[in-house]
Amino acid sequence: MFDLIKNNIFFEESSLEKAKQGNRCLNEPFKIEKNKLDAFWSDYDKGMSVRDLNKKYCAKTFRLPKHLWLKRIYHKYKWIFKK
Repeated sequence: MFDLIKNNIFFEESSLEKAKQGNRCLNEPFKIEKNKLDAFWSDYDKGMSVRDLNKKYCAKTFRLPKHLWLKRIYHKYKWIFKK
């Protein structure tokens, strides 16, 4: 059964350049200026984190949401946790 399913799956190898051309949000991530776009992708390929890329290339940086439920639990039971 697995071989039957595996043989019917269509697979097309794609490159990063092809993906950037076909997807607008990959082509213009976070509304980066066109002249900085190639530098953005080269830093991304080098392994720079998304947070660092956001600080370097995006005009309006956003903060990743903190897990508020962890804060609520901590404040409710903070007498248990040692500092």
